[in-house]
Amino acid sequence: MVVFLQRLVASSQYAKKCPYAMTPTSITVHNTANDASAANEIQYMATNAHYVSFHTAIDDIEIIQAIPYTRNAFHAGDGKDGKGNRTSIAIEICYSKSGGKRYEQAEQNAVHYIAQLLNTYGWGIDRVKQHYDWSQKNCPHRIRAEGRWASFLQRIEQALAAYSFQHKMGYDVCSDANAYRVQSGKYATKEAAEEAARRALQQGIIHYATVIGVKE
Repeated sequence: MVVFLQRLVASSQYAKKCPYAMTPTSITVHNTANDASAANEIQYMATNAHYVSFHTAIDDIEIIQAIPYTRNAFHAGDGKDGKGNRTSIAIEICYSKSGGKRYEQAEQNAVHYIAQLLNTYGWGIDRVKQHYDWSQKNCPHRIRAEGRWASFLQRIEQALAAYSFQHKMGYDVCSDANAYRVQSGKYATKEAAEEAARRALQQGIIHYATVIGVKE
């Protein structure tokens, strides 16, 4: 199970790491290009004297936030006033140098965390960017080298659909109920209802579904 931690940079480092207030407008995905853990990435970034920073590092067991999402980070290579550096949440996915199972799990953890952020901000998948989009740097290098950016976005979209579904649930329960049904929506055709049930089952949102026709 992945653990979320906050290890925020000291305020004395704000001038180097996150000097500007930020209203985020996107999420930028990076690969670290080394084999350090999230904890080590955060420790190094937060304590060195470089004007380089990121908001969150993700590995196979931890998601660690170092900079509040209301402060900028210098990660995009598009200059002090660039949109990447001034308005985008920077996510570093760890263990990308060697890849393997640790990296695969880190990437999957990033998929779900990015979906959570999209859901929180009410954003669509168009808000997810590559480092490359801001300054043409070959990053996230492993995802790009393996030609998986499109499928990476698809995985985030699937996770986002699950989170969105969970947050749209409503409740209408009588006080003496002894059984409970889940109703997810109303559909114009039997085929549409069956397709919605199939998607929910495939995504693991529910484990049993019954399609019931009604006359209104």
